[in-house]
Amino acid sequence: MNPLQHRQSTVFPLVCRALATLAVVVPGLTGSVAGQIVRGQVIDSITGAPVTGAAVVLLDARSSEITRTRSDAAGLFLVRAPDAGRYRLRVEGSAYQTSTFPPFELDAEGLLSFGLLIRPTVDSSAALTDEEIIAQVCPDGVPDGQPVIAGFVRDAATNEPVPGAEIRVATAPVPTVLQEYVQATTGNSSFPANEDGLYAMCGVPVEVWIALHATAGERMSQFATLTFVNGGVTDGPRFHAMTGRLWAQDFVLMPPEEWATSMAGVVTDTLGEGVVDAEVRVTNTDFSTRTDATGTFRLRSLPPGTHRIEIRQPGFRPRELQVRLLADQTVLIPGQMLTLDPLPTRLADVTVEGEAPARRMVMGEFEARRRNALGSFVTRQEFQRRGDPWVPTQVLRGMRGVRVVPGTGGVGAAGRWLVYTSRGRTRTIEGRGGGGQCFPLYFLDGHFWGDAGSIDIDDVLPIAEIEAVEAYTSVAGLPPEYNRPGAVCGVIAFWTR
Repeated sequence: MNPLQHRQSTVFPLVCRALATLAVVVPGLTGSVAGQIVRGQVIDSITGAPVTGAAVVLLDARSSEITRTRSDAAGLFLVRAPDAGRYRLRVEGSAYQTSTFPPFELDAEGLLSFGLLIRPTVDSSAALTDEEIIAQVCPDGVPDGQPVIAGFVRDAATNEPVPGAEIRVATAPVPTVLQEYVQATTGNSSFPANEDGLYAMCGVPVEVWIALHATAGERMSQFATLTFVNGGVTDGPRFHAMTGRLWAQDFVLMPPEEWATSMAGVVTDTLGEGVVDAEVRVTNTDFSTRTDATGTFRLRSLPPGTHRIEIRQPGFRPRELQVRLLADQTVLIPGQMLTLDPLPTRLADVTVEGEAPARRMVMGEFEARRRNALGSFVTRQEFQRRGDPWVPTQVLRGMRGVRVVPGTGGVGAAGRWLVYTSRGRTRTIEGRGGGGQCFPLYFLDGHFWGDAGSIDIDDVLPIAEIEAVEAYTSVAGLPPEYNRPGAVCGVIAFWTR
């Protein structure tokens, strides 16, 4: 069962809760009938349709069965009580949850009519479509084509919903057109679950990194890190195809002492010396620590999931990385991922008179190739105007002839995202068919760097460092300075600031 089916079959029957009882007269059921009569109609609480063939049982004050009947084709029923007194009704139906309603008093010449709403079981709700469910959880509407994330927050010990649990969300900036629909628009935001523990994010942007988790007091859930792209969603390193636009994400809250997950490492400078008192923080959470005299740190009792880690120390360039933690696991982060680059030292101001220097020659060459070469080109100003991406692969998705798809873990650096072109027949991506998908070469500031199959560009090149990108999808039209063995799959050249 895929996650979407899981949502339809286990969670959304609770969206419309059955009323405990409706002591109201049902139209068409009024009239004078001798004796103690209880009659009414059995109704599906989700669809509002009458329920045929449901067993309606009359119970006495001690919940012992007195008599029973079945609802007819219109959902109508009638049972007769032996005397005045205190009674209650129980309704049993195939594909419906058995419901016992609160007690009521019946007079000597009593006549009561009830509309009884009963809740479908798991299987009966599976026929609900995505759009029917979305209409229930997002009554204010959702932009066409935009996904919805919804689910319940429950307590690990009791499995009961947690009303008012806080959903914390970290996202990339959301396009302006969606901001009125999305509850968490930029950066770090939060919003509460309702009285049933249900939450919904309506109008989630695509191709944007989203991390969310739930908290209530000291209890916290594991992290969910999602990106909606290519007709599906990446959940950490996994890719799930979606037939609709509804993604189910339940959260289970646990106290910190029950998470046996931790992370450790040594923060160093470019000379290999430990950086003392550097702050190491898990973004969008309260988890943080500082390095000791040797640069060592450890964070304990972390919730599982993919975390974004920030490392900061005055005098050094901040560093960010992503770490995926599994339950009951201690992760030792490799040292090369924790190296901080020193910031340039500011010297005393010096006044120099003369003409302003020309722009860097490499950027002049970039502009010349843009005018004459058969490639795709983008500058920092241009890709920020299109949406302010967080990682280089988001820039590459907008470049002609370049494809960025979720990885499978078996090919490329960590397999999170595969960057390839559709030209050439070498370095074919395994297991993806078509035969024409191959890795381009990477250049950095004019120097050969490697190929897209061996470099995870999102891990090694911060988006803040990119000034411009140029991409060529084949040897045809490739500038001579990029033409080297292996370039049959094209070249992607990054220029830094």
